[in-house]
Order: sequence, then structure tokens, then C-alpha cells
Amino acid sequence: GVQLFYPAGRGIGHQVMVEELYAEPGSLCVASDSHSNMYGGLGCLGTPVVRTDAASIWGTGRTWWRVPPVALVELVGRLP
Repeated sequence: GVQLFYPAGRGIGHQVMVEELYAEPGSLCVASDSHSNMYGGLGCLGTPVVRTDAASIWGTGRTWWRVPPVALVELVGRLP
């Protein structure tokens, strides 16, 4: 079940996630907020789901994502 719930008026969803330290480096956060991709600024992978997807996830407890290939880019040296 839902262990933590923030009622209306608590704050803007994506900001509450940052202030309450749910979005932390190296983690994955899924939120029903189109601004959840801003968690990348904290080193967290944030992805939004739309309301109908969120309702389906709540109802079934399941979802999936297609994960694209990943490339590592290392920058070496100093900037001029």
C-alpha cells in the first residue's frame, strides 16, 4: 500500500520529491509530474508518467520501460 501520502497544498510534486530527499543520486524516481525529469540535475534518473498510466500502475502494481542502449563518454584534459 501507499506508505507516504502528501495532501493537496503540501507543495509542487517535483519539488517535494527533492526537498524530502526521495530523488537522490543513483536512484530512479517515477512521478506523475511532467517535471520529474529535472531530477537528472541531482544525478537521479527521473521519468514522468501521465495520469492514465499512473492509474494503471496503481491498479495493477505493474509497468515497464524500454531501456535504450547506453554509451559512456569520458572527457579528458583541460578546457582552453
